[in-house]
Amino acid sequence: SSSLLSMRTEGRVWGIDVKRIDREPGLAPLDRLLDGLERQLPLLQQTAGFEHIQHRSDLENAVDRCKLLVMSAESLDFKDDMFDLVYSLNAFEHIPNPDLALNEIARVLKPGGQAVILFNLLYHCDGGSHLHACGLLDVPWPQLLYSREELRQMILEAGNTAKELDAILDSLNGWSTAQFMALFKSSSLDVEILAGSRYFTIEGSGDSPQFAELLKRYPEEELTTVGIVAKLRKPVGGPPLNRWRDKISRALKN
Repeated sequence: SSSLLSMRTEGRVWGIDVKRIDREPGLAPLDRLLDGLERQLPLLQQTAGFEHIQHRSDLENAVDRCKLLVMSAESLDFKDDMFDLVYSLNAFEHIPNPDLALNEIARVLKPGGQAVILFNLLYHCDGGSHLHACGLLDVPWPQLLYSREELRQMILEAGNTAKELDAILDSLNGWSTAQFMALFKSSSLDVEILAGSRYFTIEGSGDSPQFAELLKRYPEEELTTVGIVAKLRKPVGGPPLNRWRDKISRALKN
């Protein structure tokens, strides 16, 4: 995604992850990336905004503008007011403390800069365990209904291996839709777009006994909101941290 953003904007892009992704055997990471992009070149040329990408050299220039770093989103090693845009895709449901990550995004954005944050699958939706997306289990809402030992047995009975179960579930922060919405609304950033996508990700979830049972414990909106998109902008003028504290203080007084 970093290289695609560089192609589209022709700007410099920093991509971060909490772990290294360049230790797989075979070709060097740069060669793997360029070979993959080159295979997609005909498709890119037909996509709006990418028509100027014509040759491998164009891909190489875009990749050269990217810098990939190992870093926690909760503590960014960037100076204040550094970026015009911060883009996050399918990360906020995994970050242990999304509030710290959003505060860091506000800090490193330039005044007037934008943050675009998109993520799914939310923890309380039918596929929120990520086990269905990983091809391990087709049962809806298993994270809300069964213990890990029960899940392990169900995965084995489905003919799959359960060795990744703990790693997958431990990677989820468990935040609810309501928590995320409150976080974005109370941050130092101005909200331009904030919306949830509501649907089912597993066939038959809406008519399942699991759904009927969970409706006794959770709001329907919580169980059916799969993802969130947020477009935020850093205000021009005023320290963002103080502005955030003021918002929280007013909320607490009310």
